[in-house]
Amino acid sequence: CGLRRDTKRSTAGFRVRAHARCLAASGQERRDAENLRPHCARTLWDWSDALESRLAQARPLADEVTLRACRLYLAGSAMAFERSGLSLNQL
Repeated sequence: CGLRRDTKRSTAGFRVRAHARCLAASGQERRDAENLRPHCARTLWDWSDALESRLAQARPLADEVTLRACRLYLAGSAMAFERSGLSLNQL
């Protein structure tokens, strides 16, 4: 169906519509679409909180660089989902 990365039209809504058109063109039925962004944000904050509360237990399992990367990834991704910088759509 010709899906490609289009840097001039990078909104999530456009990509969802383009994927939905491709599904229809291939004879597949889209029954629902859901933006999972709020759920992802909450899940990432929960994981971040769990890691922070167990840092002492995590330190023997990973070096400081890896722990720091995980902490930044979890918190940064959660913030990006909250502020609409990231989106995850399920078709």
